[in-house]
Parts: sequence; structure tokens; C-alpha cells
Amino acid sequence: MKTVRSNKGFTLVEIMIVVVIIGLLAAMAIPAFQKVRRDAIKKTMVNDARIVSNAAQQYYMDKGFTFVALTDLVGVSSSNYVKAFSKGNTITTAILNCDPSFTFGMTNGLVASTGTMVFDNEGHLSSDPF
Repeated sequence: MKTVRSNKGFTLVEIMIVVVIIGLLAAMAIPAFQKVRRDAIKKTMVNDARIVSNAAQQYYMDKGFTFVALTDLVGVSSSNYVKAFSKGNTITTAILNCDPSFTFGMTNGLVASTGTMVFDNEGHLSSDPF
């Protein structure tokens, strides 16, 4: 009797080529994804600092003081101007003086960078560390 062999299916070489191609695509895509993620986190850091700067300006207009502590601006009570920051963002240093600029040091545990942002007395970012 004659045995009938089916020619359906893939050879080992074809499967290995597909695995190599998928590996190369992943090797190119993962660093690009991580860069996009870092850039997004840095933008949230700048945005949070801008929110604090705007809150400081509002505090100055409401209270008439030229200097404000960070604890007067950030918190969960209804009297605070900023309720919370984006996830992972923290202000490490803050000099909230109306004249001539505001200085913020912000960190995020998900990115390995720390930067100091300087805002002019109108709340515009004049020094971007990133």
C-alpha cells in the first residue's frame, strides 16, 4: 500500500524566520514606545508645574501676598488651589515668589530625570529642563 503524505503546514525554517522577524520588530518598537512614554510623563510634569504657577498667581491676587508656601496651594481641602498632581509627580523644591519668577523642582518615579522649571511672573515657562 502506498501512504499518502499531506504537504500542508509550515517547515521549521519558515517558523524560525517568522519568529526572527517578530523579534526584530519588537526590538525596534519597544524603545520607541518607552521614549513616547517618557515624553508624555515629562509633559505632565510641566503641566503640573504650570498649574501650580497659575495657582500661585491666583493666590497672590486673592491674598495680596508676594510669597506663598506650597502647602497653601496644594492639598485636599476646599481652600486649596490645587487638589492633586498627576500620578507620580511631586514637587521637590519650590520657590513661589512673585518677583521675578517661580522656580519648581519636579520629579516622577517613572522617569529617571529631574528638572527645575522656571516660570516668569506671568506664569509662562521660561526655562524648560527637558
